[in-house]
Amino acid sequence: MHANQKKQMSKKQLNKNAFKMVTIKIVSLAGHDEQELDALSALAEIQRQATEHGKWVYVDLERCDPDGLTIEDLVEADDITLTNALVGG
Repeated sequence: MHANQKKQMSKKQLNKNAFKMVTIKIVSLAGHDEQELDALSALAEIQRQATEHGKWVYVDLERCDPDGLTIEDLVEADDITLTNALVGG
């Protein structure tokens, strides 16, 4: 398979994954909310929550950099949770 064919297949898979539904849990002082969004919207919401509200992102119980997440990460994940930042002292 040529590199160009691989690139086209990769783009097709990305487009297909962008519309798969994923569930994200957003933890707050009042409990937590669950949102079911397509992967592309979920990625944007995760990045927004991290930037605007200082949320920490955990994918399958591992803390992640929200700017390093991909649609594939979200589609393959069993658990996506956003929490308030922990402060020690």
